[in-house]
Amino acid sequence: DLFIEKRLLVADTDPQGAVTVRVAHEALLREWQRVKEWLTENREFLRMRDRVDSSLKLWLSRGKQKDDLLGPGLPLAEGEKLVKDFGSSLSRDQTDYIHGSVAERKRRKHDQERIRYAVTAAITLLAIIAGFQWFRAERQRQSAAQAFKSKAELAAKLQEQLRQASWTSFS
Repeated sequence: DLFIEKRLLVADTDPQGAVTVRVAHEALLREWQRVKEWLTENREFLRMRDRVDSSLKLWLSRGKQKDDLLGPGLPLAEGEKLVKDFGSSLSRDQTDYIHGSVAERKRRKHDQERIRYAVTAAITLLAIIAGFQWFRAERQRQSAAQAFKSKAELAAKLQEQLRQASWTSFS
């Protein structure tokens, strides 16, 4: 309150009633040792939060479309880390955005698994059908080979009988 009264810090209230305190003069960030230490200690958090905020603004400006949620990989991992490690320092919009991104990733992953299972089932079914067709074709081939063998044996017998009849007739 004293810093705000002396105009070193400025306090704002957003529509939800949350109070945000910001530095009134940038020179304080360069000269105030304690603030420099805080910035150094929280540099990772501030950078991650800024990246999430830029994505969040786009998401909000476009009417909360699913395509504007945090993508898989580093953006989503950073969002999850922010919620896990710094959840109390995030706004409601930020946490909703990150949770929505995580839920969308899970939904997409579930959809991919269902597609993978469907493709696997289709390939398995096609393999079974192909195996059955091969089995039928093999049986038909064996039947045809057996019929050919029987006809060849019959033709050989007839030829032998014809030869004997010819020999008898000649004799």
